[in-house]
Amino acid sequence: MRLVKVIGAALTAVFAFGAIVAAGASAHSFVGSSPTLLVLAKKDVGLQVFKTLAGTLECETIEGHGITPATLKTLTQTVTVSYRNCVATGQSELTGKPNEPILAEYEFSADNSVKILKLISIVATVFGAKCTIDVPAQGPLTTITYTNPNNKTILVAANVSEIESKAVGTGCLEQYSTSKTGTYVGNSTVEADAGGSIQWE
Repeated sequence: MRLVKVIGAALTAVFAFGAIVAAGASAHSFVGSSPTLLVLAKKDVGLQVFKTLAGTLECETIEGHGITPATLKTLTQTVTVSYRNCVATGQSELTGKPNEPILAEYEFSADNSVKILKLISIVATVFGAKCTIDVPAQGPLTTITYTNPNNKTILVAANVSEIESKAVGTGCLEQYSTSKTGTYVGNSTVEADAGGSIQWE
């Protein structure tokens, strides 16, 4: 009988510990009106800096948009982003039309990570030589930090590492078939459209 009591006490302790762990691991969420157009505001948020073995890309302007899902509370939010006014390795203009953006599609998680949903292809010229950097779909990657200045705005700070990419071309500082040493640092502002709201909690 004593053995049964000891086992029962042990199981109670295990279940109690499991409940504490589960409570501590509860997910954050994006909460807002539904559906709401989200705008990645074109504001002075500083440079977006992407570094790889092939070189460094710096973009002055980041814009984008997304739509909140049907539920008022969600773990993830997809946003389409465009980067403009970009230079490679600090001095070389990107090839293509002057106003042609670099496009990316991200899935942001309220638990401070991000997924790259589609291939991002960057083509730059360095002293007349071409360098193509491809960033495949991947993730989750960390770390993304969110803050709420009000109920219509989320400030997003990205400090992401271990980004996979490949680079081809004589304009690259280094050519490689695959590397997971890329980093991305940049801030952005996500705003809900008029009448809507968005928060991270």
